[in-house]
Order: sequence, then structure tokens, then C-alpha cells
Amino acid sequence: MNSAARSTPLRILLVEDNEDEAIFVREALSDQIALVEVVVAGDGSEALNLLRAHARTDAQPDLVLLDLDLPTVSGHEVLEQVKSDPQLCEIPIIVLTTSKARQDIHRAYRAHANAFIHKPQRFADYEEVTRRMKEFWLGLAALPTQAGDEK
Repeated sequence: MNSAARSTPLRILLVEDNEDEAIFVREALSDQIALVEVVVAGDGSEALNLLRAHARTDAQPDLVLLDLDLPTVSGHEVLEQVKSDPQLCEIPIIVLTTSKARQDIHRAYRAHANAFIHKPQRFADYEEVTRRMKEFWLGLAALPTQAGDEK
């Protein structure tokens, strides 16, 4: 499994304007992933600035967890800008939102979101969501930041 071989922290950018939600996600991730570094951006503009500042560096996140309902720049706009930027487009983006609107789901996938997950209502459910994200993103998937020079 990929997670067993990981010697550096998984870097996650959490784009979330609700402080309580950010705490739930951060705690759930810390409970599920031994080596994790979570940076929180409170709005879309801050997220874009962080991503551009760390493009193709050791500080670039391995994953982005993105809420859609954000101040300054919406989550949809963040997603569209990141996926259209050649230096950022490979970063996996998981939309983590309360929206169940069909148009939000379709728009996110058209903009190349890697997954669309509905936010849970209870902390225990966050634990389950993060456990499953860990199983997939660290157990099965190969992240671009883990790609070696092997042919």
C-alpha cells in the first residue's frame, strides 16, 4: 500500500470558510492519517494565492479539499482556475460540500474535480469519510507528488 511507504506528511489544503467544519475535518484527518499536514484557507482567494505560491515546490499540496460556498472567490471558480493552470492542474481536488444540487455536481465534474463528496452532519461521519479517503488516496491511488522518475 502507498500509505505504508510514505515517509513525509500528506499535505492537504483544506479550503473551508466555516471554522467549525475546518476543525472537524482537520481532527478527522489527524485521527485517520498518521503523517498529515493540513493547511486551511478560509476563502477562495487565499486558496489560489497559496496554491500559486507553492506551485511545483515541496510545499505544494498532495490533495485539495474544496468547499463550494466560499467568500471572495467561489469554490467553482477555484476549481476552474486550478484545473486550467498548467502548474496546478495535476493536483487532485476533492469537492467537500453541503450542496447536493445536481448542477453543482455536474459543474464540478465538468471542471475536472477528482471527486464530489457531501459533507457529513456528525463528527463520527467525518471519521468515516476521511477513513475512506485515506484508503483510496493513500492505499490505491498514485498521487502526482509521489510520482518518481521511473519509466
